[in-house]
Amino acid sequence: MKLRIREATIWDCQRIVGIYLSNSPWRDSPYETYLQVGPWGLEETCAIHLNNLKLAGGKALIAELDGKVAGEAEVFISDEVWGGKRTKTAHLSVIEVARWYQGKGIGRALLEHVMKLAEEENCDLLTVTPEKRALGFYRKLGFDRTVYHGVIADIATDAGKESPEATQLTPGWDDLKELPLSLGQFQSSYNHWFSEFVDRVADVDGRVHFESGRIGGGFYVLEGSFFDRKTATAYFWGENGLEGLRQLTALARRRGFKTLRTSLDRGLISGSLEFSITPLDEVLILAKSL
Repeated sequence: MKLRIREATIWDCQRIVGIYLSNSPWRDSPYETYLQVGPWGLEETCAIHLNNLKLAGGKALIAELDGKVAGEAEVFISDEVWGGKRTKTAHLSVIEVARWYQGKGIGRALLEHVMKLAEEENCDLLTVTPEKRALGFYRKLGFDRTVYHGVIADIATDAGKESPEATQLTPGWDDLKELPLSLGQFQSSYNHWFSEFVDRVADVDGRVHFESGRIGGGFYVLEGSFFDRKTATAYFWGENGLEGLRQLTALARRRGFKTLRTSLDRGLISGSLEFSITPLDEVLILAKSL
């Protein structure tokens, strides 16, 4: 068997979609498929996504086994704030192997190519947010450092008694890159900025509430849910995560949301008694030193 790793192009989108749909079958409509699979579930949105990713400096890689597309990976390279220190980071945003090619070393080959790419770009860290079932796989390959350990949680907005002072605007990456992502993190900060401000599809993302701007000494995103109209997702770039949470809880309440969903540092949860917090899951971002 001959395995080849190369850069993806928009002409690969039909085959990239096949990879993702092999693991998450087509839903009742294109819209439902997009909500469940993301932009990789439809050829049209996959092309938009891949174009946006490349224009934003991201890398998309294809694994071909005997000339057939078997897997795909995407990487962002950026300066990230980890533990208060800016570090040049390559972040593995997604990695997917077609169901019928799993167990043949495709994922490992893609990851090893990403490691080489990160070294060529003089990155200090390679990071990933692994699924729980893949923790052992990544740790065997040297991802032995945890740069973020958070909790995804629902916060009742009835605790939002403050009068939030929000100024709506669209921040650029230059506005955010020096700040920690104190609320909402489950990928790299640049990955989140790309997803929230660049990689948007009007006919999908325009269906829910979305706003961004300054609040609580930092920058925020407040975004409605496609699945629960009373729930909003929050992101906050700033030094004071607790103040950001106070302000965003109040803002979400003012906008009519009953629940604010975000990820928080474990210390922020254990130290805060002023909110009604329901933990849902954990978030681990692992790193490999290069």
